[in-house]
Parts: sequence; structure tokens; C-alpha cells
Amino acid sequence: MHKRTSWDTLQGCFAVLMACCGLAPLGHLTTLANVMPYLASYMHKYTDVTVDYSLAIWLSCCLHAIQGIATPTTTVLISRVGYRPLLLFSWMVHSAGILLTPLTLKVGFAAVISTYAIMVGWGVGASYGLLLALAASWFPKRRGLVVGICACGFGAGAIILTPLQTAIINPQNLAVNNVTQMFEDETMLQRVPKCLYIVGGIMASLQLLGCIFVRPRPEEEESQIVEVTEDLTDNSVEISQNKTALKGKASASDLSPREVLQKVDVYLFWAIMCLSLIPLTLITATIKVVGQRSIPDDKYLSLVSTLGAVFNTLARVGWGPVGDKFSYKVPLCCLNLFYGVILITLPFIPPLPVTGKYLYALWVSLIYFSVAGNFVLLPFGISRAFGHKHFAANYGIVFSAFTPGSIIGALIVYFVKLEQYITEIFVSCGAICLFSFVCALYLADTNAPRGEYLISPRRQLLYCAKIAKAMRRSNKLSV
Repeated sequence: MHKRTSWDTLQGCFAVLMACCGLAPLGHLTTLANVMPYLASYMHKYTDVTVDYSLAIWLSCCLHAIQGIATPTTTVLISRVGYRPLLLFSWMVHSAGILLTPLTLKVGFAAVISTYAIMVGWGVGASYGLLLALAASWFPKRRGLVVGICACGFGAGAIILTPLQTAIINPQNLAVNNVTQMFEDETMLQRVPKCLYIVGGIMASLQLLGCIFVRPRPEEEESQIVEVTEDLTDNSVEISQNKTALKGKASASDLSPREVLQKVDVYLFWAIMCLSLIPLTLITATIKVVGQRSIPDDKYLSLVSTLGAVFNTLARVGWGPVGDKFSYKVPLCCLNLFYGVILITLPFIPPLPVTGKYLYALWVSLIYFSVAGNFVLLPFGISRAFGHKHFAANYGIVFSAFTPGSIIGALIVYFVKLEQYITEIFVSCGAICLFSFVCALYLADTNAPRGEYLISPRRQLLYCAKIAKAMRRSNKLSV
């Protein structure tokens, strides 16, 4: 039995590794902040002179919005088609979207959106939650850690791709034009399509490897683990009776999508996801622009983006054990409060004399640290609150918040000029994160540590209601 358990663990580790291989190429989403100035400058020079960074926000918006459509659609199809065809189809769409972008750059902005936003966004949304679910099925008692490791694989893609993009496109460390804030060197801009082909080929190969070899834990192995648990928990009871009890307990904790929609917490999770997407839409396209205004050093800004990707990756590993220890509510509250403060103060950091350049790197790292926390704690919280059996479908419901969150973020920039109101935009994003903190306060987390009731309005209201009910009873008795 020990050898069998070791073999199962080895298979599970291999499945998690393959899931990371499939997720790493999807992490190029976080390189959008680094590559966006290159794409916008190329189009401004050769395709459409009206293209600026405000229009680039729409690329980020569409990319995230289509994920919110792809994820729930995939969860509906998985029971009919199976996970492997869906993974391979998402790989083809994702890879084609990147490899076709060098061609659509020469056509127009709408064509770029169709490939680099819609196709790439669909590929990411259709496979991200599915890969997480497949990996987490192997280690049901360590889901937080597994989700953190897989999210780490997602973030690792940005660590590799960010410096690679800059090394290919701008090896001479040329600066943007001080007036237009665009790159104008023709030799440099001609490398943009070449970079997309190289990066697209690397990502397509790695993602295909993960999609082919990742798989869920077989059902027969799961039943064997249940039997071992029965033997260890109570030897005085019949095994068949234990099996019935354990199965009944497991099914009670696994809620179907229809049952989940009747719970208040799913709408709170949805609201937190939606609110966190509004700042993310802006960050992925503008965080480098904030630095460019005061720091005319493209290689340094690329290094900062890489450092942010490192923090994003390491934080995704770290947030998993935090969730295992403290559950999801308290970490979500602390995270969004901290996230809001960092976003509000970011625009004031780069202009600081002497220290601004270095504090900007710290602030960017802390922002990616916060982004990573949301993308680990939210799926972990959904799994813990509603069970793992229908995790992909339930996560798809919450993930649909990507669409309105991204559209709201884009509309903010559509009605205000990015270059003139960058400070106001980031302050507004910080305020949105503080509202997300308020939503997290109302989550009902039965696994939260003691003392959680001190910051739980729902539990305080229930406590007050119990006191009021007891007082009414005592008054009736006294009468």
C-alpha cells in the first residue's frame, strides 16, 4: 500500500508539473504591460497614426472580457466533449492568435483585437480553470498549495518572456519620444513582428506539452484512498457503513452550479472578482506608462516588469499555504485593503527625487504580489466554500465577472485621456479595491480562524439577532 501511495504521489506531481507547463504560456498576459508600448508604437508608425495608449486599453479589456465568456462556456462543454479536446482546441486558438498578430499589426487595430485579444483571451479562459482543476484533483487535502504552485507556473511565463521581449525588440535601450511617448526608431520597430513569432513558437510548444500529458486522478485511485481513510478512522465500524457515511458527507459539501447560485457567497465572490478586474485591466496596459513619464530607461522599466513577474510567481506559491492555514476570508480582506493603498499611492512614487526610481520598482512588485493573491485565494475560496467536485463549473460562474470588470475598466479610460488623468485613474482603482475589501468582509467562511467574527458584519448581525430573539423570549416569560 505504501508503494501504491508513493506511485500515486509521483503521478500527481507529474500532473501538476504538466499543468504548470500548460499554464506558463498563458502567463504572457502579465507581459502585456511590457510589450504594449512596442505594439502601440509600431501601429502608430506604420498602420494608424491615431493609435495611442488609451486605445491600447481596449486590447487589455477585450482580452480579459473574452476570458469571462470562454471559461463558463468550457465548463458547459466539458461533460459532453471531455477535457482533452477542449485543452487541444484552446491551445490551437491561443497559439494562432499570437502567431497571426504580426500580420494583423499591418492591417489595423480591429484586426489586432481579433487575434491578440479575442483569440488569445479565448485560449486562456478556456484552459486556465480546467488545468487548475485537473492538477488539484490529485491532492484534495492540499488544494491551496497545488493552486499556488500552478499559479506559480502561470507567473513563471512572464519571468521568461518579459526580458526576452525587450532583448529582441530594444537591445540598444532606446527611449521613447518625450512628446508622443512612443518609440520611433524604425530598426527597432521592425523587430516587433519577429519577437511575436519567436515568443509565439516557444509558448505553443510548451503549452502543447502540458495539454497532452496532464490528466485528472483516476476514479479507481480515489476509491482506494477512501477505503484507506475508512480503515484508519474507525476500525470498530463496518467498512460498508463507513463508506456510505463518507460518501454522504463528501456529496453534501460538493455543491452543483444550480445550488451554488442559491448561495449569497457566490455573488460576493463574483463581485470581488469583478472589482479586482477593473484595476487589472488598467495595470496590464499602463503600469509601464506610469514609469516612462519620469524614468527614461526602457531596460530598467523592463527589469522592473520582470521583477514584478518574479513577485507574482513567488507570491502565488506563498498565498497557497496562507489559504491552507487561515482559509480565504481573512487573507482576502487583508489583501484587498493593502492592494487599494498601494494603487492609490503609485502615481506619486516615480516623480520623487533620487528614491522615486527605486521605490517605483518596489511598488510594482507589491502590486503584482497583490494581483497574485487574488488569483490564488479566489479559486481556493470557491473550492473550499462549494467543494471540488464541480469546481470548474463553479469557478466558471465567478470567472464570468471578467467580462463586465474589463469593460468597466476600458470605459473609464474611454471617457478620460490616459496621459492627463493617470493619477486620478489609479486613485479610483485603489478606491475600488477598498470596496472589494468591504465585500470580502461579508463572506461566510466556516474555516476562518478564531476572532474572524470581529471583522464579519454578517456574523455580528446574526449575533445581534440571536440576542434580540433571546430578549423577546425573556420578556414573554416575565409577562
